[in-house]
Amino acid sequence: MTAPVRVLQPGENVAPARGRCTVPVLGAPDRRVVAVGADDRSIGKPSPLDPSGVLDPAAAPPTAVRLVVVGIGVTGPIAVEVLDTEGQQYAFTAVPPAGSAVALLVEFYRRPDGSWKLRALGEGLADLAALHQIFGIPSTIPAPATPTINAPLGAPSHPPDTAVPAKAPAPQQQRDWSRISSGVWEDASRSASTHAEASRHAGLNRDAELERLMGDPTARTADDPRRRQIESRHDDILERADQRRLAELDELIAELAELEVAVPAPLARWTSAAWERLPDHVSAMVRMGELTRSDSSSLRIPMYRARSVPGGYLVMPWTAGDDGPARSLVRRLLAAGPAGRGLWVLSDDASVQQLWSTSAAGNAGRGIDASLTELAHRVDLADMAAEAGAPLPADAALPSVVLMVLDGTWVPDGEVADTVGQLRRVAILGPRYGMSVLFLAPDDLRNSFGDGVPGSLLPLVPARIDDPWVGLAWDFAPDDGTPADEVASAIELRAQRRS
Repeated sequence: MTAPVRVLQPGENVAPARGRCTVPVLGAPDRRVVAVGADDRSIGKPSPLDPSGVLDPAAAPPTAVRLVVVGIGVTGPIAVEVLDTEGQQYAFTAVPPAGSAVALLVEFYRRPDGSWKLRALGEGLADLAALHQIFGIPSTIPAPATPTINAPLGAPSHPPDTAVPAKAPAPQQQRDWSRISSGVWEDASRSASTHAEASRHAGLNRDAELERLMGDPTARTADDPRRRQIESRHDDILERADQRRLAELDELIAELAELEVAVPAPLARWTSAAWERLPDHVSAMVRMGELTRSDSSSLRIPMYRARSVPGGYLVMPWTAGDDGPARSLVRRLLAAGPAGRGLWVLSDDASVQQLWSTSAAGNAGRGIDASLTELAHRVDLADMAAEAGAPLPADAALPSVVLMVLDGTWVPDGEVADTVGQLRRVAILGPRYGMSVLFLAPDDLRNSFGDGVPGSLLPLVPARIDDPWVGLAWDFAPDDGTPADEVASAIELRAQRRS
């Protein structure tokens, strides 16, 4: 028995059966497949979609995380069908905005377990130049040679004698945990948006049917069977939309459960078993907090950020005594950074130094000026050693984390170029050599400090964040948890231990 056709809405995602899919496209004279890597850039040039519509995600390049089906030369709506190996058929009509010559139709994207999901897109682009810019495709797409049925995706479509610049693969030092988390966030936002839109349309259709029915005087009774039929259809549509939404949430929750088991300690919850053994290697990212929505509270999406960035992080607002998120972040940074490098706390307030300092602190008793001078000297030595290709002297090693507390007791003097220069060298050059730099500030001190504090703003406070795909509002909660005593001790020992 043939399965019923499932009609997809823009942004909706489904999980087709594993294996080849058939993807016939009507309304686009030129159909291509763009294999996209974890860096959101094209892997090779777009391949022509097989004439019979066969597309096999298993044939994608190993580094591909998305396969985007693109229509070129479109002039109106484009009908797309997808038939999987179990006979399930999906249908989607892309209606790009007027003036679009290129349309992103559907995409297959890789999940953490290696399986693929299908997402309906329907996004319009003005021309090929816009497509090139989005995916970093070379500036020309030559006319395809006679296409090979089910040719490997990402294979060049140029004649053999055409030179194509080599493209370095995306770094694979670690799995791209941030991409996976971001993918779940996007799927969750699109799922919620699709559910809301389906419910809205169901209500509008019901109201329109009832209005037409009211034109018949004989139907103006509460128990009229036609009214009950209209309400019943509406309720059935809502029930199917709810079931689909719950199924999608279950999939995403399961995907995050897999992610939580796989990530290293600095990206895991404090209650995770990952903290039973701290990593020996340096982790490029740390966990900052979680995203939730009231209509799906069981879905808690982790947010990851780079461990160190040029210029450092400016954490504000910050209040002494209410520093749970900042303290949690410092511990994660120490667990993620190079072993044996420790923590430096820069403050002229002895009580603040005492509050933050641990036995891992390497500059206990020094004020900001003395610490800055020493750090700037070490950064300069590291920079010179890197340029000369020489090893860094042991006594010039940089700390894993530098925490500078901007509590009003010290303000860089803009007239003293040395002080501001030291501050900027430490914040901008230090992260090149594995150092994480954090500025804690009680208020927005950018106006007071001018260009003295170069950090990227990192508000570790509860906030409302709109997703970048459909503009859905999410609640961000910073990670302010406290590790178990033995974990905190292990982090401190790791910060002291020489790698």
